[in-house]
Parts: sequence; C-alpha cells; structure tokens
Amino acid sequence: MGKASRRKKEHRLRKTPQRQASPQPGASQLRSPPSPGQAPSLPQLIRLDPRTPDVLYRFFDNEEHANALARGQVWISTLEVCRNHEEQGRRDSGEGELTYNTGFIQGDGDNPAVREVAARTGIFLGDNVRNITLNNNTHYQRLPDAWVLCTTEEYRAEGIEGIGRYCVRIDSPDEFFRHVSAALHETRGIREAVLGRIRYSAREYRSLEPIPGPIGFVKPPDVYANQKEVRMLWIPKCHGESIGPTLVQSRSITKLCARIA
Repeated sequence: MGKASRRKKEHRLRKTPQRQASPQPGASQLRSPPSPGQAPSLPQLIRLDPRTPDVLYRFFDNEEHANALARGQVWISTLEVCRNHEEQGRRDSGEGELTYNTGFIQGDGDNPAVREVAARTGIFLGDNVRNITLNNNTHYQRLPDAWVLCTTEEYRAEGIEGIGRYCVRIDSPDEFFRHVSAALHETRGIREAVLGRIRYSAREYRSLEPIPGPIGFVKPPDVYANQKEVRMLWIPKCHGESIGPTLVQSRSITKLCARIA
C-alpha cells in the first residue's frame, strides 16, 4: 500500500471516546422529583436491571457504623479503596476494569462483525474502508475511581464472611438510591449514578463474545458470587478527579433503614 493510500485509510479510522459505566440494553432511568434543598441539574439515575429487589441489606463489621446508617448517615467508599483493601473478602484489585481482545478478524468496513470488533476497541469504521485486519489487539478499560456502596439482596443471620455481621435493612432501594444520589451530588458533584446487580463473570472477553457487563459491575464468580451484591455507583462530575470515601447525610432515608442484626 502506497503512502497516499495509507493516509486515506487512516483518515477514515476515527477514535471514539472511551465510554464509562454504560448501561446495558433494558436499563432504565429513575426519575428524581425535585425536593427542598436538592442540588440543581441532578444527572440521570440509571437502573441496570428491569426490577430492583424490594429490599436490600447492608452488612458491617462495626456496630456503630450500622447504627449510623439507620440514622441517615451513609459512609460511601470508592473503587480505589476496594482495589487496595486489606481484607480478602473486600479486596478486588480489578474493580472497575474490563479487558477485551479482538482475536483475528478481516473484512471491510461495511461488515457488521468487523465493525463491532473495531468498535469494541474504540475505533469507528466508515462504510468505504476496505480490507481491514485486526489481529490480537487488546483494549483495556478502567474507571479511574468512583464512589460505591455495596449491598446484598440476601439476608444471612450469621452475616457475610469478610464483610461483617451487623446488618441494616434498606426498604424501597430505588427511593434510597435517589435520596443518596441527590445528597452526594449536592456536596460533591456527580455526573452519573448507576444502580444494579453485579454480573459474576470473567472481566476478560474476546472477539464477538458477549460483553460481560457494564464496567464497574463485573466481578469474578469464584470468589465473590456468594455475596449476591447489588451496587450503587457514582462517577465524579470531573473525569479523573481524585476522590476518597465520604460521609453523606440524608434525613429522608431514615424511614427506609432499620437495624435488624
């Protein structure tokens, strides 16, 4: 291929921005009605699953932390804290990451399979692009950091190993999520809020295999599947912003939270 031909081909290949916690097909938006004191321009709240469980449970290893949640004080951690946690049940060094490999594929830009594989690496192909070859290209996605609140949809009287035995029941999780999102946005600023079940799957996929799940909502099944986690995740307003765990207070959630263990 001559230099002129290569320039034409390169002109037709346009990098697309890396997407963050993209909702899966079927994801819905939760409307957040305005309330006194609520920060303006609250971003859309995304629910990944067709239906959120009617009740969620939050376990603690510290009884006072459980009491605080029942009083409307929510301690929210971050992905980075989870990546480096000292306790095995809580540490997950791959939090908020996905790895994709193209395998080998060849064809033109109007080939749906070629277009899909290219798109998964962040490349947009025009219809007129010809004779494209993708071979063993690896694309990494990683959320720099995000606030996260981990709950479970299954109550266990004995608690969860590595997490704790003190428990708060959360009724009406969708409403709880709206109130906490509004309070966090008012104090820190968020640009996306996502609620959904964790998908227990490998974070690596290739070629035309199904995407494991939205980034930030995929965990390896061998270690974590028994936790049956339902996660609330908030992406900071400023991309790449340095954040840390934070305390959010909302009187509106006290009616939704109750100590049960």
